[in-house]
Amino acid sequence: GKVTHHLCKDGDYTHVLRFKAELGLTDDQINAINDQKFEYNKTRIRTKADLEIARMELNRLLHAAIINEAKIRELADSIGDIKKGKVKNKVEAKLRLLQILTGEQSAKINKMYRTHQ
Repeated sequence: GKVTHHLCKDGDYTHVLRFKAELGLTDDQINAINDQKFEYNKTRIRTKADLEIARMELNRLLHAAIINEAKIRELADSIGDIKKGKVKNKVEAKLRLLQILTGEQSAKINKMYRTHQ
């Protein structure tokens, strides 16, 4: 059948590590997954902060005495770019995780997802 993948908040790292015994992950795989989880979370935290700051700036501009339409539109575009980056980070994390797993491990994790949905 068709293999489907979904995206979790933490790029699936926690989920995969929770089932390391069932998946038969090697120490090298576990170390690689932990390293990737660390880098993913750093990026996720930075992105969340950037998005919050951009929204604060947008709110400030929208409530200013003099409305700067160009700057407001620029910030709206920036917020869209940050959100796009957030999705791309999740996708890249998932792809990197799949590169670490064997085909059999990937199939097992997909079976678990289907069971828990």
